Amino acid sequence: MLLPIFLIVLVDIFAFTLVIPLLAIYAEHLGATPFEATMLVSVFALCQLVSGPLLLSSQEVMRSSPPPRRRYGAADETGRRGQGSP
Repeated sequence: MLLPIFLIVLVDIFAFTLVIPLLAIYAEHLGATPFEATMLVSVFALCQLVSGPLLLSSQEVMRSSPPPRRRYGAADETGRRGQGSP
């Protein structure tokens, strides 16, 4: 039961540890000062901290919404046409 959560956290940590060193290197290669590269990494971490819960809550809302209603005239499970769902 905890395996999916462990795998999600593991992938997130791998992504975080790959991006942070490369982000600073690319920023300095493109002419940023060490302070600007540090600020870029800090803003990246802050954005990830803020966007994680927002994306999770939006996913929960989408998952809990009712399925779309069928259109009138569509075939149901038995193959009949006509009534549709109320």
